[in-house]
Amino acid sequence: MYRLSPQHASWIFGLIDLVVAHHLFLKFRTVFLRSSHPAHSDRLHLKNLTITGGSHLGLVGVLKSPGQILGLGIMDANVMSTGSRIGMLAGHNEGQIRQCFSFGSAVGESEVGGLVGRNQGKIEDCFAGGSVSGLYSVGG
Repeated sequence: MYRLSPQHASWIFGLIDLVVAHHLFLKFRTVFLRSSHPAHSDRLHLKNLTITGGSHLGLVGVLKSPGQILGLGIMDANVMSTGSRIGMLAGHNEGQIRQCFSFGSAVGESEVGGLVGRNQGKIEDCFAGGSVSGLYSVGG
């Protein structure tokens, strides 16, 4: 397991346009992959992501408006929490997420989703797969 330093966080989030997050110290082991297909070469893929913690948990804890995440894929994610608003990509979305996907598992108490835990923003052309579990308000 590695700890994501603020320097690495700024580099990663620099690839994601205007992300405002407040969970920068994520524990994860990851490989960065660029698609070899010419139509998808601008997309970033993260693999083997593991995040544990409390509420508002995901690669991005909270995505605030006007923040946006574009063309990001997460594969083999494992997000485990004892709190609410849990997702593989974002715990809470108030911004815009487009052309993203996530595969893996997300576990929390409430408002747990494969892509985002709670959405109050806009999500377009995205999908999620895997397992999602919690006590209530659980979905894709």
